[in-house]
Amino acid sequence: MRPIRVGLIGLTGSSSTGTSWAANAHLPYLKKSPHYEIVALLNSTIDAARAAIRNYDLPTETKAYGNPEELASDPDVDLVVCSVRVDKHYLTVRPSIIAGKAVFVEWPLDRNVKIATEMAQLAATHYARTIVGLQGSFSPVARKMKQLIENGSIGRVLSSHLLGGLGNSGASESSKVSYFLDREIGGNVVSIHLGHILEVFAAVLGEFKSFNSLMTISRPTKDIIDRNAGNKIVEANVPTTVPDQISVQGAVSPSGALATINLYGGKEIPGTPQLDWRIQGETGWLRVTSSNSSINVGSPDLKLEVFNGETGEVVALDRDQWNELPLAARNTARLYEAYRKNEWYPSFEWAVKRHETIEEMWKRQITPASTYVLEDQDSTVSDLQRRVMVLENLLAERTQQPLQQSPYDTFSLRSDSGPTECWPNQAGLRKIHFMKDFLHGKNSNTSFHGRSHWYPIFGQFDDVISTLETCKKTKDVGAAREYRSMKMFLKQSGDRNWCGEQHQSMILHGYIPPRDVADQLVNFYLETFEYTYRILHVPTFRKLYDEFWVTPARENLHLMAQIHSILAISASYYFQTENVPSNIMPLKEQIPLWLHCVQHWLDHAIEDKRNTFHALQVQCLLTIARQVSSADSNMVWISCGGMVRTAISAGLHRNPLSFRNMTPFHAELRRRLWATIMELDLQASLDAGKCPTLTCRDYDCDTPSNLDDDEITDPDGVSSLKSPTRFTRTSFLIALSRSLPARMEVVKLANGLNPNVSYNELLRLSADITKSFQYMPLPQSEKKPILHPSFQADFFDFLTRRFLLVIHRQVAIMGAYDPKYHFSRRVCLDSSLIMLSHFGVSTGRDGEDDHQRVPLATYCGGMFRNELLNSALSICVEMLMGKVDIETLGCSIHDQALSAMTDPSSRLPDDYLFIIIERARKMIEHWILEGHGLYSKMYMCLCTAFNSVKARYANEDPQTAVSTAICENVGNFKMRLLQRTPGIQMFDGTVAPKDTPESNVSMVENTDNCNDLPTRGCFAQSSFPDEMMRGDSEWDSNFDSWDIDWDL
Repeated sequence: MRPIRVGLIGLTGSSSTGTSWAANAHLPYLKKSPHYEIVALLNSTIDAARAAIRNYDLPTETKAYGNPEELASDPDVDLVVCSVRVDKHYLTVRPSIIAGKAVFVEWPLDRNVKIATEMAQLAATHYARTIVGLQGSFSPVARKMKQLIENGSIGRVLSSHLLGGLGNSGASESSKVSYFLDREIGGNVVSIHLGHILEVFAAVLGEFKSFNSLMTISRPTKDIIDRNAGNKIVEANVPTTVPDQISVQGAVSPSGALATINLYGGKEIPGTPQLDWRIQGETGWLRVTSSNSSINVGSPDLKLEVFNGETGEVVALDRDQWNELPLAARNTARLYEAYRKNEWYPSFEWAVKRHETIEEMWKRQITPASTYVLEDQDSTVSDLQRRVMVLENLLAERTQQPLQQSPYDTFSLRSDSGPTECWPNQAGLRKIHFMKDFLHGKNSNTSFHGRSHWYPIFGQFDDVISTLETCKKTKDVGAAREYRSMKMFLKQSGDRNWCGEQHQSMILHGYIPPRDVADQLVNFYLETFEYTYRILHVPTFRKLYDEFWVTPARENLHLMAQIHSILAISASYYFQTENVPSNIMPLKEQIPLWLHCVQHWLDHAIEDKRNTFHALQVQCLLTIARQVSSADSNMVWISCGGMVRTAISAGLHRNPLSFRNMTPFHAELRRRLWATIMELDLQASLDAGKCPTLTCRDYDCDTPSNLDDDEITDPDGVSSLKSPTRFTRTSFLIALSRSLPARMEVVKLANGLNPNVSYNELLRLSADITKSFQYMPLPQSEKKPILHPSFQADFFDFLTRRFLLVIHRQVAIMGAYDPKYHFSRRVCLDSSLIMLSHFGVSTGRDGEDDHQRVPLATYCGGMFRNELLNSALSICVEMLMGKVDIETLGCSIHDQALSAMTDPSSRLPDDYLFIIIERARKMIEHWILEGHGLYSKMYMCLCTAFNSVKARYANEDPQTAVSTAICENVGNFKMRLLQRTPGIQMFDGTVAPKDTPESNVSMVENTDNCNDLPTRGCFAQSSFPDEMMRGDSEWDSNFDSWDIDWDL
């Protein structure tokens, strides 16, 4: 019978050193066995392959190849064996899989479970036989242990404990495998070492039917050493993202026995084995010891003992002809034999199961970041339990009520679960329950907002809603009449979307400003948003941009669309500063026109498949421009959905390696653009209170590489991967991508239909999101200084932290009567204060931090302004819950009970929170006076909620205070707006005076001593019409459109 003809990939080095796994584990058997024949070698170059043929004394007729496609097209190759670095597996064997060849890939298949799953699916599609290098189950010791257990040598299995070392010194790593420190590459002690142990473990005892696991990085940095140079340190203190302490505990099937695996990094106690595996049975024990914990490889001193009674008996292991091979090659030889004989062997499908198990363990990894909130805020699990006990005892003591088990150990975030009435109603909270969706309108005029929007939290204020219900019954009296008057005025005086039919035919290049202005705005964008959202390849864009000014007559429409979008983004920044440059001020009126012209170009460009990638770039830029220009969040979310679908139609959601003719350069650009699109869609979904378009299971495009743009300028290739901790333009996008699955789950829970979740699961999501702060890069560059270093860090913090506020806000309201949820209360309060600081609302007690750095809102304009109201209303709710504490317990849990367990300086007095909310109110007032009628709703909601809180603390009638807020604030607000359009007559007969000085009218009295907000100029309107100006708006001119009976 003809031998199986093998094409071997990865046989490098010389025969004298034998440094490669292919040389140590594969070559001895393949050269000795008469059933296999090496007919081809594939290395990075043909010369390298020819050198390996000579060094290992292979037949001269062995073919040498330099790329995977040539090997895949060789009809004389039956089996392709791949033994290269893990992150190169799929790229190397993909052509052979497509060609239908049998493929043997070392474990793990590739970097993560997504790629492994795609490999298995591709092999199934092309009917390719597959083998994975999980050879541990073929080892004699594993087979003997399984045999002894099945024969009843120790009776029924009761438990198992495996203690093993990870085979390193702990504080250092060899320079040859320095990539072991980077989780993203995929080759590390978790994926390789733990994967092989799990395989042997399952072969002997069975699969885990359930398990818990913990993994932690006990040594955050390691030294890279050269073992050939006397362990000389070649690079010190290199950060690692791979755990070195691993613990797995669970029950195995079918015995149900308790099984634990503990792996440690570092050296073991002298004289003790590196591997100690003990299995307890009803009548005896099995014990395996070895100086090498890699049981898939084995060691000369490996020993198996059976204990029946007081003494142990060493069991002789079965031997076969492959014991004559080098140690590393023995079990691999047995795997080759199983394939040859068509017996069972692990395939790609089998390997995917191992990948899925390890992926679950990665999710449970504990890092310093994931414990930051718990540790820094005195909230570890044990602390939480202790604090709950203290607070429950305090509650029982003050209320003289027996403690009961909380019904919220497992709960639904939907409002129909949990109690509907309890005593905190007395403090102004409408009802104590989880927030519900906002479903509004009737017949064909309806709208929906999920729980991440600010509408649901506003519905918690009983005083405000009760007052509005009264207003609904008396439409033309008092506060209702004033509010109706304001709404009609906005409808009359608002600036409509003036980019109408007359502009449809205008060409883009007619609206490019002079170069000195354009350069200023383009450079600003490239130094700010392009460090977070990777849309453009900066060197390519700058080259085309410079060429455009040299030959402006040359039409490059997608470039001009990009320029227009960038100008709209950057110009908004200058209108947020005190001194607008004179050469930029005239551009204010052009921003809506720019956005309209870009949208007009997009409508036609998307229809041309040749422009899809460029169109997607422009769509991303346009989305940012709309957010910065205060576009309606629903419109942004809708446009993001279209953008995602356009990207899917172009295949951006698939791994770039799936495309046969994709160059590494374009593959990297696609990864960046897809990650940006996913981030924009997720942020827009959170802002609009809707679900994201996709979940992480709907795409397999991998994370961008940590490379600067000048490192991927070659269209035919990219530079080698750099250190994951080195700062590049892509560092922030990579860090955001790490937390994307957890943040997607948060939005799904907040805005989905059936978000059943336990509080422990909520805390896990919170920890996963908090973990991402560990990966936040430090904005620094060796090539040139970063012009806006605070922007990148603050923007990353904002984009991430807003999800913490959303997930904890769902249950923080329960903290008004159940101490179990006080941790969520604290996270909401802290997150709200930090979010407000990003808007330029001083969180310093004396306003001292106002001028420490440029507020993020100055850069971002109107982007995510709903979060200011979300944060301010969350603080109002916290103050009402503080009132519950006082009325129920006689003291504030926040200020009193926690003082025994937390730093007293962390307590926030109520008057300080009053000042913060007042500053937020002034900020919204600024936005309205700049010309944004859209924020009148936000202003009204915050004023009424704030007046309710102040009335409660002053022991005054809260409904009277709410009604007074509507009348006074709206009345003064109306007069200020009338000044902007003198002579206009309202439906009630009010006419704006033409000569009234603006300073004579104030919206509200200055009721606190907080600092004045920085002066801000006019802010450009979006190209979308203001929802307040539409006759069919969900907020119409009377209170009938308020579906007040929200069942809150």
